[in-house]
Amino acid sequence: QASGAESVLHHVADLAAAAGVSAETRLLQGKPARSILADATAWRADLIVVGRAGGRHVGEHYVGSAVQRVLEFTEIPVLVVPP
Repeated sequence: QASGAESVLHHVADLAAAAGVSAETRLLQGKPARSILADATAWRADLIVVGRAGGRHVGEHYVGSAVQRVLEFTEIPVLVVPP
């Protein structure tokens, strides 16, 4: 049985395929930003897509610290999607 994270990744891959978009998903372990950046660099990603955590309130950062680090330390385009 797939974990919740794996189920989300399968759903995203299915949506991309239905839209005619080639996409690869990865379930990574370790520190989020470091793992995302290393993996995306290793396989020469064209785009990094990350989710934004929900529940943000007025005055809070729009993205969490892991997404902020990805945005700061990559030259690969990043798409941040809402929950």
